[in-house]
Amino acid sequence: MACYLGTDRSIRIWNTPHRVETARLAQNAPVLAVAWMIDDVGVVSLGQDGLISKWTRNVSDHGTD
Repeated sequence: MACYLGTDRSIRIWNTPHRVETARLAQNAPVLAVAWMIDDVGVVSLGQDGLISKWTRNVSDHGTD
């Protein structure tokens, strides 16, 4: 799996062996950083607006920690 930060405020998750985009996640602000969660269950992102988002396969949680 690979993660690409788009210039369109998106995070794109790719299945690299099959060269297929598996998810496109939308942010309200440009993305500054992204990190994989333990066991690759999802990603955590930081937007330029200070919003920290947790993205999993089924749920997204947005917080202001």
